[in-house]
Amino acid sequence: MTGKPLLTVSELVTLPGGTFILQKGGHNPMKSNMQLFFEYLPDIKDLVQKEPPPLQYTEIQVLNSRKLYKYTNKLYIPIDLWTGKYRVY
Repeated sequence: MTGKPLLTVSELVTLPGGTFILQKGGHNPMKSNMQLFFEYLPDIKDLVQKEPPPLQYTEIQVLNSRKLYKYTNKLYIPIDLWTGKYRVY
């Protein structure tokens, strides 16, 4: 069984601006008047780019082998397993 189409091709072409055919699963299609997408957007004049916040830098220090050795000795003091005394370098 065939039915009459909702709109013919010529009627679709001559739809006025802002008139759309909406289709959703489980519902019959319907003709509706909606705003165009660019009418939802704010004016370009309102879209002024804000100045980004100033960057914050963290100083990075590079350790050479002597400084690394110095700091590891402060954090970890090895114990000599034979004598039970602290090993000092």
